[in-house]
Amino acid sequence: MWRLMVSASVAAALSGVAVAGPSAEWFATLVINPQCASLCSLRELGRAKVRVRPSSRAGDGGLVARVGVSGAEKEPGSPGGNALTLRLRLSLSVQGGACQDYVGPTLPVKAGRLSATVTGGQLQPPFPPGRGILRVCAAMLDDGGAPELGPVLVDGMVFANFP
Repeated sequence: MWRLMVSASVAAALSGVAVAGPSAEWFATLVINPQCASLCSLRELGRAKVRVRPSSRAGDGGLVARVGVSGAEKEPGSPGGNALTLRLRLSLSVQGGACQDYVGPTLPVKAGRLSATVTGGQLQPPFPPGRGILRVCAAMLDDGGAPELGPVLVDGMVFANFP
């Protein structure tokens, strides 16, 4: 089974991160991407979270990511049509290698809410099952109807304002 590793500086900055043993879990609170400006397909966001953990359960493909979004409102007239859909994008490092991007399926947001589980087997390219060290480099959500816009929700710590 994969062991999730977090660097000391990231572990100190993120609350809710556990790094001991195979039950380790990575957690991030996402915010509307300040770089998507007027092209952003989200007008409002209450809360968005992503949790990533290794899994040895058959069919999980080595990892499970839990996505939760509430209070999401699509910007009227934005690209991608009227329905709001989001896709999980994970950048992962396996065994200390370079970070590689993995993209999940399109997930519908209904009444401003999304609660979904994405497994390693659902990612493209499929996540390699096995054992070793897994590091989450980044997690974000893009608009499933207009992925060319780039990420609309990004890790809040990246844009945190530290005194």
